[in-house]
Order: sequence, then structure tokens, then C-alpha cells
Amino acid sequence: MGKGMAQAKAALKMFAGGGITIWAPQDNNALQHILAAVKEVTVTTEYQVQVRLLIPHDQYPGCRTPESLLDLWKHPAINQKWKDITKEIVFLQQPSRCVFSGNFNPLHHVKAISIVTLSTAGIKLGMKMQDWVPSLIKYGADPAIIIDCEADQEMTTRQALAQCRIPGLYQWEGPIRSLGGSREGKRSQFSGNMGPTIVSELDVRLAVRTLKANDYLSRCLLGRAAFLETPPASSLTLPLPWRSSPSFR
Repeated sequence: MGKGMAQAKAALKMFAGGGITIWAPQDNNALQHILAAVKEVTVTTEYQVQVRLLIPHDQYPGCRTPESLLDLWKHPAINQKWKDITKEIVFLQQPSRCVFSGNFNPLHHVKAISIVTLSTAGIKLGMKMQDWVPSLIKYGADPAIIIDCEADQEMTTRQALAQCRIPGLYQWEGPIRSLGGSREGKRSQFSGNMGPTIVSELDVRLAVRTLKANDYLSRCLLGRAAFLETPPASSLTLPLPWRSSPSFR
């Protein structure tokens, strides 16, 4: 699509009446060909088509609005020149692990993603920030305990949890891949769900103390899932390597 205006228009015609989602070309000339082709199709009204550009970029954790993000970061596709064909811009709040082609092997990077929707028709929806990864403890309202361990400690952790007697515990779930892992240090996560009508906040705290006293869990990151709802702990949900081994209170 980025080889020239004629090629871009020919490619777009293949998706007439529908749409296509692609990575935004890193080469600015190729990107401009795609943007110009969508605009020309819009002017000539030959057919309707929608193009969604996925744009990876660096993370800016302190930005909570589109305006604050655009103060620090710019992209050629997000420009007044293309406002007539830009229908929506979505900035995904949580970063994602992306895989890119390399000269010798795939390259893995943690990047934030912005989605620019271009269309030859339709209403403008503007810009917005959007959550796309729910918090670990928002899958249910029940009290829960999170156990985060190194991947090679899964079996030891599972055996230790099976031996612990926690009043009010329904069951241990997992292991699942932890968002705190990385290529160099893979981690796994277990979660224990507790009945809200059976246990109190004090019971959950006591359960955490019991687990912390188990020598086999000494290398694990563990604590109340509700702790992750607090802003200071939100960084723990990012897909970045753990830099320390704090415990939740």
C-alpha cells in the first residue's frame, strides 16, 4: 500500500465496503501515500472504506488525557491535514508487548498503542484514552489473594498452597502468566478467591500473614488483591520486570 498513490488506491479498492487494520508504516513517504489515497477516495466518492492504523510509541504513564499525551508525542497521521478523513483516535492506556521483525530474529518491545481510524464516510468520534486490560482484581468483587512467583517455582508454590489451610478460601486458581514477567525473567501468578459473606477484611489479612510465614513462599510476591486497586500499586500491573520483591499489606 505504501509503494505509491496508484498502488495504495488499488489496495484500498480490494476492501471497498469494508475495512482493514494495519501497522502504520515507519517510512513517512509510505504513510503519506496511504493517507493521501484515503483522502482522494473520499473526494471522488468512488467507494467507502475504513483504514485503522496501529501506531506503537513510547509509554507516557503520567498522561491521562489525549491532550497531555500529544504535548509529548506527535505522529504524522495525527495532523490537521488529515482531519477530514480522521474519524477517531484511541490511545490505549496500558502498554503491550509487541513483536517486530529484526535483521536476525524477532524483536520484543513493550510499547503503548494508538489507533487512528480513517474513513471515507461516517461521523467523527474525536479522541479518547481507553483501558484495554482490566485490573487483575476486577474480574470479580470477591476478596482475593494474589501469589506471584518465578515461573520455575510453579510446582513448589502449588504444593505449598495445597498444604496451607486458609479459612473461607474457595480455591486456588492458576498458574497463569504474570504481567510482571519478562523475556529474561518469566513469572507466574496464582489467585485465591474467598467468600465475601464468609470472611472479613481481618480474615484476609490473617490469611496473608499465614502465607508469608510459609518458607516455601518466601520468594513469592504475595498479598491482598485489593491492594492493587490503589494508585501507588498500579505500576505493579505493568508488563515490566519486577525490580524488587515487596509484599502487599
